[in-house]
Parts: sequence; C-alpha cells; structure tokens
Amino acid sequence: MDRTSLIAGMCLVMVVFLATVECTQGVGWDYWISRNVPAKSAVLQRSDEGTAKSKREFNPPCPCKEARLCNIVNMTVDREVYGFGVSLDPKVYAKYDWNKLTTLAQWNFTDDLMCLAHQHNVKLHLVGEYPYEQLTNLTYRQNWIRTHVDRVKREHLDGINFDPEYPIAKDSPERQALVDLVNQTKLALNREIPGSMVTFDAAWATYCVDERCYDYKGLADVSDFLFIMAYCVQGQIWGPCIAMSNTPFFRMMQGVKGFLALGIPSSKLVLGLPWFGYDYPCLSLNDDNICEIPQAEYHGAPCSDSVGDQRGFDEITFIVANTTIDEAHWSAEGQSPQFNFQNASGHQRQMHYDDAGSLLLKYIWAVSNDLRGVGFWHIGYLNEMDQTPERKLLRKRMWDLVPSTDSWDNYVQTTLLQSNDLSSTGVRGMADLNGDDEDGQSDEDGNNHAEPAVAAISDRRLQLKWNGWGYADSKFIVNKHGHVEFIGGRYGISGHALTHFRAWMVQALNIDLNFRTPSQKKPQPADYPPPVRCDAFFKELGKLEIPWSVDGEDRLARAHGHTLTEINILRTGKFARIPDLIVWPKSHDDVVKLVVLANAHDVVIIPFGGGTSVSQALMCLAHEKRMIVSLDTSQMNRILWIDDKNWTVCVEAGKVGQDLEAELAKNGFCTGHEPDSMEFSTVGGWVATRASGMKKNVYGNIEDLVVHIKMVTARGVIQKNCQVPRMSAGPDIHQFILGSEGTLGVVTEVVMKIRPLPAVKRYGSIVFPSFEEGVACLRQAAKERCWPASIRLVDNQQFRFGQALKCEAPSALGGVWDTARKFYVTQIKGYNTEKMCVCTLLFEGSESDVAHLEKRLYAIAALHGGMPAGEENGLRGYTLTFVIAYLRDLGFEYGVVSESFETSAPWDRVVDLCRNVKFRVKKECDLRGVRHPPLISCRVTQSYDSGACIYFYFAFNYRGLDQDPVHVYEEIENAARDEIIANGGSISHHHGVGKLRKQWLRETISDCGMGILKSVKAFIDPKNIFAAGNLALDDDLSSK
Repeated sequence: MDRTSLIAGMCLVMVVFLATVECTQGVGWDYWISRNVPAKSAVLQRSDEGTAKSKREFNPPCPCKEARLCNIVNMTVDREVYGFGVSLDPKVYAKYDWNKLTTLAQWNFTDDLMCLAHQHNVKLHLVGEYPYEQLTNLTYRQNWIRTHVDRVKREHLDGINFDPEYPIAKDSPERQALVDLVNQTKLALNREIPGSMVTFDAAWATYCVDERCYDYKGLADVSDFLFIMAYCVQGQIWGPCIAMSNTPFFRMMQGVKGFLALGIPSSKLVLGLPWFGYDYPCLSLNDDNICEIPQAEYHGAPCSDSVGDQRGFDEITFIVANTTIDEAHWSAEGQSPQFNFQNASGHQRQMHYDDAGSLLLKYIWAVSNDLRGVGFWHIGYLNEMDQTPERKLLRKRMWDLVPSTDSWDNYVQTTLLQSNDLSSTGVRGMADLNGDDEDGQSDEDGNNHAEPAVAAISDRRLQLKWNGWGYADSKFIVNKHGHVEFIGGRYGISGHALTHFRAWMVQALNIDLNFRTPSQKKPQPADYPPPVRCDAFFKELGKLEIPWSVDGEDRLARAHGHTLTEINILRTGKFARIPDLIVWPKSHDDVVKLVVLANAHDVVIIPFGGGTSVSQALMCLAHEKRMIVSLDTSQMNRILWIDDKNWTVCVEAGKVGQDLEAELAKNGFCTGHEPDSMEFSTVGGWVATRASGMKKNVYGNIEDLVVHIKMVTARGVIQKNCQVPRMSAGPDIHQFILGSEGTLGVVTEVVMKIRPLPAVKRYGSIVFPSFEEGVACLRQAAKERCWPASIRLVDNQQFRFGQALKCEAPSALGGVWDTARKFYVTQIKGYNTEKMCVCTLLFEGSESDVAHLEKRLYAIAALHGGMPAGEENGLRGYTLTFVIAYLRDLGFEYGVVSESFETSAPWDRVVDLCRNVKFRVKKECDLRGVRHPPLISCRVTQSYDSGACIYFYFAFNYRGLDQDPVHVYEEIENAARDEIIANGGSISHHHGVGKLRKQWLRETISDCGMGILKSVKAFIDPKNIFAAGNLALDDDLSSK
C-alpha cells in the first residue's frame, strides 16, 4: 500500500469512527468495540462501569403477584430445552410441560405468560425480525437495537432471538453486517440487562442452504448459542423429485458436524427438531414406496418440500386415527415414520413426520455428542386444546422423552430403560393406545409389559438397507424414462441417468426389464422367532448397565453378512437361526464383563463389527441350542490416543474406517487403509479377517499396519506387554488373532501405524492392447518396485462395463477418447476394442516423488504397449469401486444373481488362472442348465514382489432355470474355487474363510497346521462360547 492510500484509509477510519460515536448516542463505544475488537473479546470484556449502570429497578411496574417473577431468570445449568411458541391463549400454554422447558421464544407475550414462565424458571426470548435491506444501515440498526432492548426491559423478558432466514451472498457486506448486528445487540442487551441472552437460528447445515451463506462461526462467537433448525431439510432437493424425511437422521448428524468442524464448541449448539411433518402429493407411487412429487424451483434447486403441506403433530395423528392408511413404513434414511394415504379428494399422498420414537433417536444423539440442548418448532403443534385420553397420552409421551436438564447426564441410560415403546404415534402408536403390545398381546388393564430394550442407541445400521448392500437411500433403479439411475446423493455418480447402462445389461446378460423379482416385505414383529433365553445371564446383565435389545429387527440385522446366499435369504426366505440378544458394550472393560458372564452361563458370543463379512462368518449355526449373543462393537468407536512422535494411533475396535480416516485427517494423519468396504467396515473386522486395502502398496495390509492388539477371550485378555515395531519372542501371537474371525475372542483395541497426510494425491490411467500385456506391465513394475499407492488392471469385460456406467455418450472406449483419439488408438496403435483393457492408478506422496514415480511407471507401460489415458479415468475408476457393490441388488430385481470372489496367485500363474477360471465357470453354467451366457470378468487389484491379488465378478441371468439359482451359483463358485486352487491360487487373499470356504482350509494349511489352530481354540475357548463355526475350528468341540 502506498503512502497516499494509507493516509486516505486512516482518514476514512476516523470519519467512520466519529460518525458512529455521534449517531449512536451512548452505545457508540460498544459499537466501536464490536467492530474493531475480535468478537470473543468484545463479548467477554464489557466494562464494569457499563454493568453497574444496568438495573432492573428502572423497569415498569411488575404485573406479577410476586415481584421476583419480573427478575431475569438465572439458570444454574448450561443446558437448554428451547421451545418456539405462537400461542397467547392461557388454555394452551398453561399445559406446556414447564418442568422440561428452559426457554420459550415467541414474537409476542402477555403479562400472564411471562409470570407463568418465570414462575417455572423458564426464560423468555423475543424473536426479533430485522429487514435484510437495512443490514448495512447503521442508523437503522441503532434504532432497532434500542427499540428491542427497551421492549425486552418493558415486558420483563430474558433475551432476543434472531431468526432472519433470508439469502445472503458469501462475498456481500451484509454477511459481516449480520454478525455485527447480533454482536451489538448482545452488548447493548447485556449492559441494560445483565445475564440476558442473544441466540441465533441457523440453517440445518453450514453450507449455503437456501442461499444463506452466513458466517456461522462469527455468529456463534458473538451470541450465546445457535439454534440449528434441523428440519425442512428438503427445502432444496437437488436429486430426484421425491418425498423424503423432514429431518433425515444422518443428514442431520452431518449438518451438526459441519458446525463443529468450523470450531464452534458443542456448548454453543442447540439441536432444533420438528414437531411437524410434510404431507406430499404423489404424482406416482412405485413398488419401492417412492412418491414422485411435482417440481417446484426453490433457490436454484429443481424441487422442494414446499409442494407439500406442513402438518402439525396434532393434524398427523388425527389423520392416522380417521383415515385409511394404505401402507406405513419406517424410513431408514430418515429414521422416522411415514405412511401413504388418500385425502378427502381421493388423491394419493405420502406423509413424512417425526414421532416420539424418531425424536428419541435424535435426542440421544444430541446428548451423546454433548450439545448444549435440544429444541422444537413448535410446541403448539401438540394441540394442547384437545383433551381426549388418546391425545393426552400422545402428548405425555412426546414430552416425557424430551431430555430434562436436571438429569441430562443420565438421559440415555434412564430413558431407554424406561421406554418400552418408542413409536408413540403413527399406525403402531395408535394401536398401542388401544392396549396392544407389540406382539399383539395385552393385559386386562391394557398396560404394555414388554421388556425394556435399548435398541434406539446410536446405531449406524439404521441408515443401511435391511436386505441389500449399503445406504438405504442409495441404489440403482430403472427410472420412469427407462434409464438406469443411481439415487441417493452420496457418490459422484448419484443423480445421473446412465443412459447406456440398460443397453449393456441387455447385451451382456440378456436382462428382460419386464421380468421382475422384487424382495419380500420386511418381516413384521410376529415373523421373528422367539429368542432363546438364559435367565441367569439376563439377571446378571441387568446389573452391568450395558445396552441390550431383543427386538426382532435388531437381531435380524446382525444375523448375516453380505454374501449372495445371505442377501437372498433376506429377500426370499428366513434364517434358520438368528441371534437371541444384541449387546452394545462401550469399552474394553464392558467386553471383559460380557465374556466372563457368557463363560459362566454357557452362552454363545458372536462378535459383530460393520456387518460387511463376505464369508458367512456372521451366520448362526442352525443347530446351536444355547442362547446366542451378538456383541455389537459399534459403540466402541473412539480414538483413545494419537502418538505424533511414534506415528501410531490407538483406536477401539468398533471404529468405522471412513470415520477413522476423517478424524485422523483433522490431526494431519492417515492410516492409508482403504478396503472397498471402508464406509462400513470396522478396525476390529479388519483384524479379524486379515483385511487388505486398495492402497496397500504404500501403507501395507492390516498385518503390516498393526502394532498392538488387545483381545478378550474366555481365558482372559491377550496382549503384548509393549508396543514396539518388532520383537523376537517366539511365535507372534498377533498371527493367531489376525484372521481368527471371531472364533477365539473379541478384538477391543488396536494400535496402528499412521502417516502424515500425503502432500499430493493424483490419479492416472493406462490403456493396454490386451490383458496379457497389462499383466506383464504390472509384473515389471513389481520387479522394479515402481508402485503407486494403488494400481489395478481390469480386463476387457470390466472395461466395457465401466464405460457403460458413464453418463456421457459411450462407445467401446467411452471417456478414454478424452486423451486418446479413436483413430489413433485403433488405426495407428492397432488396439482391438474387444481385447483392450485399462489400468487405474493412484499416486500419493510429495510432488517430486509422485512426478518421479509417474514418469517411471508410464515408461514401463510404454514398453508393454500401454499409453496414458488421463487422470479423470483414473479417478472415476477408483471411486466407482464404492458403488459397484450396489449393482447386485439391481440384478436381484431383474432375475440376475451375481457375486465377486477373489484369490492370490504367483505372477507366472496369473494369466493362465484367469483364463482357466473363466472357462470353468462358463462350462459349469452349461452343465447346470443356465440358459443365458454368463458374465465372468476379472481384475488384478494388488501387486506383490511374487504375485498378485485377482478379483472375479460372476453373474448370470436365471430366467428359465428350473433350479434354485442361488444354489446353482454356489455350486459354480465352488467349482471355480477348485479351479483356482488347481491353478496355484489361494483360498482367499483378504475375504477370509468363515463358513463359506472352510472346506478348503485343511488342504490349504495341512493337517498339522489345522491341528495347531484347533489346539489354540481348545485352550483359549474350552466351552466354545465363541461358536461362530468359522474356520472349522470348533467342529470337535461341544456345541449344544
């Protein structure tokens, strides 16, 4: 800045300062402080002189019978139950649960309402509306602040709430002006009324929701707290125009985490929840219960919840009680109820709302994450005027589950143990009002005597499909235009019509879209088998304060992994045996107590992590007569410590992979372990299966990453006495734990290696004339140790499949033409589009290391006829890994069974093994009467000095097959496994053994090796309480 500009700038500052002091007439110094001192300092460093001048005795006479009720409410706890109200009718507000409320915010108050609220130590906040167009007008701001502060004093209120909700651009002066307004209001209000509060209503997420690009960090700094309006989340619908939950549970969580990520402390966040829902008109309602709604542009989005009618809780329960409900559902995405009905005009509608049960989940999450409190829009929606017994009970249930500030710390445990029925409204809830238990039984007095269960803990599985892979809101569908589309909004491919994938399905698998095989309906409570009970175990369990459940849905969700057989059972049949009890330990010590208890009472334990097993390891043995407990580690999800000197992290076994990486990234580290299932699989599961990740070339497999393991067994805790990189102390006990698949005990804590986040992450791809030449390139790269973080080679079938998944116009080469013109590739290079294949690459490291590695690898590729095919194709190929698993569910819908299986082989066997397995699979399909050509393809996914991991994808169309298609598939895969072993391949590279592949284990490790493992099992678990049946280790032990 030159001298002239500096002088001019100083003059401008002085002019603004003098003008501000002059026009503000007494509050100018506060204005000056607020605009020139950091916000936190401005709030905390008010002068004693200003405070001394602030006296309540200057207020108008007190209208209450007791003068003390006109004093400001001083709370002794920093917890909030913040309710918005609209009613001035004493018959309504007299029946609020004033013992739960801490603050009531309204636009208007009466003297009677003020006196009643203060009698119950409930604060009253005036909702102040400030016009957008005046945000930068300092004179208007001064007058507005004075007017509202005077009103708060005059009406004996306790604070001001800001609820602007208008668009503000990120780079506009109004953005900072809004922060200044809140800051200056708080300073003026605190000076006049010490102890008063200023709060601000925030959108549900920190990004520019409804074009509200507010400075939420600044607003949090200058206010007492933010009220996060975690509702109307569908105000802007960017994906398909369909009806969805008002407060989707997992988007709500993501939204709040966004505020925390800004550095806003949890003590400054109140979670606002809806006591209302949306009644949507359905243009169409398909078999998947998807209600297509009319388009309505809103702040740039093509669709919005504005096409629906907002219904209060009272209206919704009236509709339930007085309307024929077509079908009621529990939304997995929203963790809330919904139902279909026809209105008085006969039009199809779909209602999405929250009841006591769905709100309870959100209360628990808020309390568990130490938020300041919860709140509602609005409490009048309970229809306090309606005093029928049914309404009284519904209202009581809604209020009873609201956290109380005097028992906040014990809320989760006490509430869940006391809540027999969490569905207080809706179809189930209305039945309960008639005295029905969940199983249809009741006492003569109509009282519900169901056992207390605690299924409503923070359960990640609630966001997943019950009968397929992945998130419930994400899947491939055939849309109304006949195109395949991936819905859900979580992946890059989401929301795009894959206009050429249908043609590929027809060409590759001869799929007939008129031949549909939908899943059976989700089981009803009466469909689940009654649990086997060990009363002595239950009696002791009640003393441990460990959450548990015997709910049928909870038991079914933990009865399976994700093999084709297991998902087929969910869709078409019933498991012969499911767990009898689910427990959620929260620490290593909890697991010790549970294992001791199970051992004492001869109860079976099956550890459960993310549920992504593909070896049938989680299936219960059908002949097991003892009580089976599924020990769910999902609540053991903490990072216990990070050692930035030794580059290690200690993490509990239930930590999900993507959550671990996200949390480590905040501290500048990563493990680099990225299995295909990292969105759902857990650290304990990685150890139990000897997992491998896509970036193992740089970071290693799980056995390379593990430094220390703590595992609880029936004999005690197994662990080493130090955490060193290596030791020579006889056979490594970690090698017995790694791959033990729940047969020896429960992994509770793991110490893993970490590394600083890579400075550079770059993708790439190479196109080869043939699979053979691609394999030769990978072999040469392995010899020269020229390994990027990930290098994966797909054969021609998978290459063509990947092109069909593109959104843009495809060809045999699709997007590869971005960097390699068709003429050049086919005519000059001579590539045959029926044989060519592609290798996708991921480089991580420093800029110089990555550049050097790229140069070397592309040079090696050129020696084998390969040429670069662009970074975009590499990125796309890498990220598609996470959505491919969803395709199996689409196949199920249209008569196709599909699955993947993998192996490892020496380099000199890779090409022959791939060719022979493909031939064997096609031959077996012919022998078993499969009428349509199968799809069998492969890819090389991990490289080693001496060999590689090979993945196979196999699918066939079973139309016309006169046998059980899944049984036929199992027979063919078994034949393929025989062929793999005959060709020098392994039983498994990283999927594990479980029950699915245990028939080959003895052949794999020898009779002597099998005897060693069985001896370890017999010593560690003599009663066979870890009777999962995996690895064939317990075949000689008693399983009653």
